[in-house]
Amino acid sequence: MKIRFLVSPIVAAFFVLNCWAQNAPASTPPPNSFLERLTTLTDSDPRPWTAEQFATMGRIRDAAMTDPNAYNMLAHLTDNIGPRLSGSPQAEAAVEWVTAKMREMGTSVTLEKTTVPHWVRGKEDAVLTLWPGMPPETTQKIVVTALGNSVPTSADGLTANVIVVGSFAELRSLPVDEIKGKIVLFNRPFDKELTAQGFGLDSYGQNIAYRGIGPSLAGRLEPRLCWFALWAAETFGFRTQV
Repeated sequence: MKIRFLVSPIVAAFFVLNCWAQNAPASTPPPNSFLERLTTLTDSDPRPWTAEQFATMGRIRDAAMTDPNAYNMLAHLTDNIGPRLSGSPQAEAAVEWVTAKMREMGTSVTLEKTTVPHWVRGKEDAVLTLWPGMPPETTQKIVVTALGNSVPTSADGLTANVIVVGSFAELRSLPVDEIKGKIVLFNRPFDKELTAQGFGLDSYGQNIAYRGIGPSLAGRLEPRLCWFALWAAETFGFRTQV
């Protein structure tokens, strides 16, 4: 399989496939899940909380589970204000909106000036140019979006064969010569079975590493591009390790 990428000078060369990945096999809930850790902090904290304080925290928790206010505020941030990359107008609007909401609740809020990195998304384009069984003289468009803070391809884009891996371990097991010059595709299934059991955050945590450090780890093997397919597109950013 061969893919051609073409992006503008201000867009990244690391992409997320906007698709549904295959479902992972059912998993056993992790013994130290996020919810279990949270429950430990609230129900058996070794610090000297009083019974009255625990009762108050329990009432706050129970109220939050039935009151839609927190969800409605999150919905406004994501749906009305939208993506909030650092330095963007949406990020500034979110700060102003949250500040106003907190002041409405009677809290004292002080805003401080700070310098943040600013990244602007450009044009993203990807096309399958060669695959098994393809009709002659055809291509397939692929919907892609760039990870925040990514760097661009050249103006002419790039064309290379694709090598698919399912994990970091599989990537490390491959000879460097087999990876060099190719597009590395991390095809990491999202564990919907684990999510259905109430461990959505843990399912998410299993995949976020591929978005966060996948491009950096694969980049040490000198591929042309690092790309990963997830349950849904997420573009917060990634970290570079040297």
